[in-house]
Amino acid sequence: MSNILHRAYEPEQFRKQGYEVIDLLTAYLERSIYGRSGKTIDFKEPNVLYESWKRAEHRDIFEFFEQVLQESNQLHHPKYVGHQVTAPVPIAALASLFTSLVNNGMAIYEVGNAATVLERIVTERVATA
Repeated sequence: MSNILHRAYEPEQFRKQGYEVIDLLTAYLERSIYGRSGKTIDFKEPNVLYESWKRAEHRDIFEFFEQVLQESNQLHHPKYVGHQVTAPVPIAALASLFTSLVNNGMAIYEVGNAATVLERIVTERVATA
């Protein structure tokens, strides 16, 4: 494996970055849910935000993530009134992380065997509820 690919898939680096992302999102939830202050969105006109992002220079991915959080709707804020989407529960976000990394598509059974079977079970349970 090439050096760049080895670094991209290095398990300990993934663990370190994962903890940093979880800490960042935990702080976001604490501010949003328990802070009860501030706006649910700091609205900027699209062209203003576009120009701001064009000029942005981030030293690392976590500065980028922090800016994305600051410039996003705070769906978990108690003053947020649902629009077209709702705030996901944190465990659903973790499940999304899990399925994104495992990346077993369900186009055919052989690629996503566990997911295909689980989908069938969920469908059966919903259909009989």
